[in-house]
Amino acid sequence: MKSVSKIEAGSGMIVFVDPFNHGLSHVPVNAGIIETAFAAEPDCKLVIAAEKGHLDGLSELVSKDIWQKAQIIPIVPPPPGTRFMARLKADYRNLEQVFRRCEGKGKLVLADIAPATLYALRLNSLRYPRAFRQFAAVLHGNGSELAGWRARNPLIRATQLRSAMAAAPSMTRFVVLEDSIRQALLDVAPEFEKQMVSLPHPLPTAEGSSHFAESTAPAPDDAEVSRPVRVGFLGAAETKKGFDSFVDLARSLTRRFPGKIEFHAIGWLPPERYDLDLSCLARQPSRKKISRAAFRAALEAVDYVCMPYSPELYRYSASGTLLDAVAAGKPLIALRSPIFDDLETRFGDIGELGENLKELESRMEKLVNNQDARRYLCQAGVMQEIRKSRMPAGLVPRWRSLFLDRK
Repeated sequence: MKSVSKIEAGSGMIVFVDPFNHGLSHVPVNAGIIETAFAAEPDCKLVIAAEKGHLDGLSELVSKDIWQKAQIIPIVPPPPGTRFMARLKADYRNLEQVFRRCEGKGKLVLADIAPATLYALRLNSLRYPRAFRQFAAVLHGNGSELAGWRARNPLIRATQLRSAMAAAPSMTRFVVLEDSIRQALLDVAPEFEKQMVSLPHPLPTAEGSSHFAESTAPAPDDAEVSRPVRVGFLGAAETKKGFDSFVDLARSLTRRFPGKIEFHAIGWLPPERYDLDLSCLARQPSRKKISRAAFRAALEAVDYVCMPYSPELYRYSASGTLLDAVAAGKPLIALRSPIFDDLETRFGDIGELGENLKELESRMEKLVNNQDARRYLCQAGVMQEIRKSRMPAGLVPRWRSLFLDRK
C-alpha cells in the first residue's frame, strides 16, 4: 500500500473511489469489485480512494498482494442524509483529488453514488477532460429510485437519480449487481439500455475461499436423525428484511415439531425491537453488531439460510445476505423473487422456494418429516457452483464486457 500525491499516467490504470460509504458498510462487495478489476487487468496501476475506516476494512479483505500494490487516497465522504448541494460540494472535492492527479486516460470506478455524485463526476470530467477515458458507477439500493416518484418541479426533478444519470458523462456505465436487476430497471427506465450493464455480485477471495466456505454443515443423515434441522436468518432483525415472518415461522414450527427444527438469528437487534418475544429462537439476535468471525462461525452451524423477504425488496437491489449464503454454500429457504428464479434457472436447485409464507411453511414441514440428505447435498453443491461463478477470476469476462473501450 502506498500513499499518493500524484498518480502516474498510463492507460492501464483503474481508480476505485467510494465517495459514499463509511466504516465497514459495503466493504465485502467493494473488495470483490477491486479484486475482479485487478484479475481482469493484472498489470494495471490501481488506486483506491475511500473513507479511512472503509480503507481499514478493505485492507483486511482485499488480497494482500493486490493491496500492497495499490496507491491509497483517504477521503472524507459526507455523512448519511447530507442534502443535495452539500453533497455535491463534498463529492466534487473528493473526486477532484483523483481527477487532478490523473492524466492517464484510465478507468474510474465509483463504488456507490448519490445523484449529486454524478453531477460532481460531470463537472470534474469537464474541468479535467484528459484524466479518464471511461467511467463506471455502481447502483445499489438507490436504483429503486428509477421506479419511484418523479417530481414535477424541474429544480427538484434535477436532483433525482434519473436526471443525474442523464447528465453523467456519455462514457459512464451504470453497473448493477444481478442480471435480473438490470432487466427490472430497464423495464422502468428503458432510456438507459445502452449505458446500464450488469456484473454478478462478486465475492472477494477471502470470503469465497474461507474455511467455512470449503464445506457445508450437512443435513442430518441416517446416523444423525436426532439432530434438528437448523435454519438461519442473517443480518438486522428488521421487519422490512422479513424478520417478523421468520419469527412467525419459528413460533409455528417449533411448537408443532419440538426438538426437530431450530431457528437461529445471526445478526443484531435494533434497540426499538428489544421488547419482541423471541423465545422460539434457538439463537437470538445480538444487541450489538457481531464480528465477522462470529458471524461466520454461526453461519457455518446452520443448514439453510431463510430469506422470507417481499419480492419487491430486492427487485432493484442486490442482496448481501444472498452472497453470504452463497459464500458459505448454504441452500435457501425463501420467497420467490426474480433474483432467486434467475439463479434456479441458471444453476439448478438452490433450496426451498415458495410463492408465499404458507407454502414456505409447508415446505419446511416436509424438510422436518423427510430429511433428504442426498437432495440437501445436491443443493449445497449448486450453491458452491454459484460461489465459483462469483469469484474474481470467474468474473473477468463480465468485467471486461462492462467497458466499450477495452484497450
